[in-house]
Amino acid sequence: MNPRRRAAIPPDAQYGHRYTSESAPDVRRTLTLEAPTPGQAYFYYPIVLDSALVRYEARPRTTPADSGAVAAEVLIKGSLPDDCTELHSVRQSRAGNYVQMEFLMRRPQKAVCRPIRQPYRFYQPLEGLYRAGSYTLKINGKPTPFEVRFFAEGRR
Repeated sequence: MNPRRRAAIPPDAQYGHRYTSESAPDVRRTLTLEAPTPGQAYFYYPIVLDSALVRYEARPRTTPADSGAVAAEVLIKGSLPDDCTELHSVRQSRAGNYVQMEFLMRRPQKAVCRPIRQPYRFYQPLEGLYRAGSYTLKINGKPTPFEVRFFAEGRR
């Protein structure tokens, strides 16, 4: 791939690119899924989703079994509603060109939390490989159409 072309793609749109909380150019913290505290009771809610961007490998694979397919991931941006809510779980399923995700956050029961919005970013690999075509990713009922395209020299 032409290095100038790759540099023209914003980091958030590049497959595999990750900001750490310290390196991000915005106020969003990069979150990961952490195990809940043992013995703690929680309330569970769907995440607050601002945007979802599907990113995929620039070049299709060439191995016989995976020929013409690429791995994909989604960059999810949103906000947690207070200072003690955290990401809880992600479940996903796929049927052809339709990917469904259930993404939950948790808040400790009986906790006193400061109502300070906590902007976040979260990177989630999508299961399976994707060939050129149109797809729909649905996160907690919100559809996000995306397209996998390839151009000469692997450019998109």
